[in-house]
Amino acid sequence: MTQRSQSACSRRVESKYLGSLKVLDRKVSLQESQPQAADSLRAAVYQEWLQKKKETLRENMLLKKKEELLKEKKKREEEAKKEDAVASYEAWKEKKAESLKAKAKEMQDAIRKQQRVTEEKEEKRQSAQQMFERWKSEHDRLLKEKFRKQKEAERKLKLKKQEEEEERKRDSKSAFSNWQEKKKDVVHEKIQMERKEVKDKEEEEQYMKEERDKMSLEMYENWLVRKDLEQKRQKEERRIRAILRDSPPPPWSPPNKTIPFRK
Repeated sequence: MTQRSQSACSRRVESKYLGSLKVLDRKVSLQESQPQAADSLRAAVYQEWLQKKKETLRENMLLKKKEELLKEKKKREEEAKKEDAVASYEAWKEKKAESLKAKAKEMQDAIRKQQRVTEEKEEKRQSAQQMFERWKSEHDRLLKEKFRKQKEAERKLKLKKQEEEEERKRDSKSAFSNWQEKKKDVVHEKIQMERKEVKDKEEEEQYMKEERDKMSLEMYENWLVRKDLEQKRQKEERRIRAILRDSPPPPWSPPNKTIPFRK
């Protein structure tokens, strides 16, 4: 209770007390007023005590209300801090997600670019392989033609020599001997020619077989290279998807902000 309130209470009690005495002085004698004066004094003391109690209760109520207002204000401030912290965390999380998305897009673009480069190289290699196959086919055809012409020239030359030899023999031998010799030579030449043709055919088939085996080996090696590139590309894509799927956001605490604990 303040000094001002105490003075006001004293004045009210004093005024009431003096008023009571004046009334008693007018209505009764001095002897009759003494017991009533004591009652009035007790009543004045009680009124003063009652007034003080009311003042105390009022001050307690004001103090309690002030404490409640302060508590409510503090609660609003804490809620505002929590809302700011949550907003900051959500903003950070959104920014982090955008960063991860941009990084993933950059990696995917790099993979697609590398894949395009690889595909272009493969297309160039296949184009070069096709050109080589066409050249090789034409080259083999020319070799066969050259081999055939060479054998034909050799056969004609040999036949010419045989004819010249036969002509010489006919001139030096009798008709019967010449006929026998000619028949013998013809049979022998036929056998030799057949053997030569078989040998030439075997040589040609062996050459073609070696070329086919060589081409098959090159095609198998090219297939292995393409398979290895495809496996590497699939492995890199799985690794990127695993990073995007399993990487959690790192813990973060904004400065001077309170973040509620989350499991």
